Amino acid sequence: MRTREQIATARQALGLQPDDTVFLFAGRLSFHAKANPVPLYQALEKASASGRVVCIEAGVFFNPAIRTAYADAQRAVAPSVRFLWLNGQDEHAFRQAWVAADVFASLSDNVQETFGLTPVEAMASSLPVLVSDWNGYKDTVRHGVDGYRIRTVLPSSDAGGGDMLRHGVGADTYDILIGRASLATVVDPEDLAQACL
Repeated sequence: MRTREQIATARQALGLQPDDTVFLFAGRLSFHAKANPVPLYQALEKASASGRVVCIEAGVFFNPAIRTAYADAQRAVAPSVRFLWLNGQDEHAFRQAWVAADVFASLSDNVQETFGLTPVEAMASSLPVLVSDWNGYKDTVRHGVDGYRIRTVLPSSDAGGGDMLRHGVGADTYDILIGRASLATVVDPEDLAQACL
């Protein structure tokens, strides 16, 4: 459990203002292997009309091109939001992010998210959570109690047969398979925007 003093100290260390509303994403920073951040960016831009919004992304980028793509998306989609990247391998900074945040957000759209440890960690840290209504998140986050599960739309179970076949015969890598599944999964933007207000 975080104390007020711990929260104030962590926020000061990260250059956050007392009236900032701070959202935290912690995990793999990958458009295709974890979560497309654009729906969250769009919702936070809408929320910024009501006050200062900061989004901390604590994690590791797979390569410099992905980091650049994230920064480009932030400027294009959420110019009013302040973004702060913290290296997920820096244990001290990572811990500060958890202590300083107001809300944890994980809008995974990836088939690899079978349980989802970070929302459970967020709840243990007394943070409300915003998660996609997806895979293991359905089993760990009680909608309206621990946070909000955002409606997530995915194709029918038989829609990806061709992709599975291509992967099965070695024509596509696993990375391509999960990327295609992620592209076909949509987190409802209106539900998300309402939850961020």
